[in-house]
Amino acid sequence: MTGAAGLRPCGRGSCVSTRAARTDPLHRLEPLPIAVPTATALRAVLAVLARMARLQVLERDERSVHAVARSALLRIPFDLELVVERAKDAHGTDGTHGWLHLRASTPLALRERSQARPRAVELFALIDRELRAHG
Repeated sequence: MTGAAGLRPCGRGSCVSTRAARTDPLHRLEPLPIAVPTATALRAVLAVLARMARLQVLERDERSVHAVARSALLRIPFDLELVVERAKDAHGTDGTHGWLHLRASTPLALRERSQARPRAVELFALIDRELRAHG
């Protein structure tokens, strides 16, 4: 698993990432601002992912989650990487605010049927709602 700076770049396929260049609107998605501790943010992420059908968490650590959801009919993979990045305070230590970074992708051949952007935007909205309700 990789940290926020190391999210895999978007390549072929339908992919969005908060680490894509701002000059790449096809792949760029803005990170979700968070004002909760890292553990709280990850609890919200895991709570939302737990409610998704056919989703398997492959890896997780204290700052990140890697999961794959599959479509019901063709079992098309939707790969997700989510990483919490904390802002640094004046002393260089983790501050109270930060961002949730994401990389979401589906295979190239299925680009027309399963767009990563709407699913990623919906996921961020669900996580934000979870944070507001329980954060």
